[in-house]
Amino acid sequence: MTDNDELPAFSRTQGTKARGDKVELRGEITADIISVIDAESMAVGKDRIRMVEEILGDWAKKRLHAASLLYRVSRNNPALSEAFGGNSE
Repeated sequence: MTDNDELPAFSRTQGTKARGDKVELRGEITADIISVIDAESMAVGKDRIRMVEEILGDWAKKRLHAASLLYRVSRNNPALSEAFGGNSE
């Protein structure tokens, strides 16, 4: 990214911390998806935003795990790195 690139505005508190480490997340989502989230939240006694936070948190943990594995495998394998256009330094 260059200095002129703008980040997508997903939050009114973009670039700042709203309440501690929390930021506001806004956007539209398919009604069917929200219906499932709402049903699950009622079943387990959590509110909608806690369910969304839990879902996104689980997704983020999986992505971080995958990224760390990819990093560990590729940094120790110069041939793999070169095969995908990287350098072996």
